[in-house]
Amino acid sequence: FKTGVTPNCSNYTWTLVADVESPLFNGEPLSATDVRIYNNMAYVTYHRQGDIYAGGIEVIDITDPEHPTIKSYMQFDGVDINSLAIDNFDLETDRRVYLAGSSFKKGAVLRQVNANDGILQPSLLDISLSDYYSDGEISASANGIALSDYYIYMTSGNTVGGTFQLDRQNLDILSHEEYSSAKGIALNG
Repeated sequence: FKTGVTPNCSNYTWTLVADVESPLFNGEPLSATDVRIYNNMAYVTYHRQGDIYAGGIEVIDITDPEHPTIKSYMQFDGVDINSLAIDNFDLETDRRVYLAGSSFKKGAVLRQVNANDGILQPSLLDISLSDYYSDGEISASANGIALSDYYIYMTSGNTVGGTFQLDRQNLDILSHEEYSSAKGIALNG
């Protein structure tokens, strides 16, 4: 890994904390898709480029930026992970992590995993966004995710997609708007 590299990008200063090797799926490297830092933990998501669906999430302890430590890794066969959001209401011993992904079988999914002090737990919960379409259409890929106090907002893209609003407590899909090529999401307020 590299430390102390600080490139100057216009009016912003970026500091590289660590350079971490990508995990492998069947001997092929996964590509990092998103990173969130919460309480000295970096949560990094991955997907497999190409036609094979595979991904994962890695939790890296960056308490000591000179010596980051991989605390936990979970790999997913059949599901790409494109983005994540970390629940800030939970205790560190039971933190929910929400993943926006693309399943070979289900299309766009919200996948919930739990972390106990940075250790990912084996239980998973999947919500298929395509289940909301009454005409049987499949929304191929969930691309973006953001949390408000009460809701989870997600985007799914390409030809059958749009934005989705889910209840943060029970993960029910409350509403959605359909349009194509929805990629990212940002909240205001």
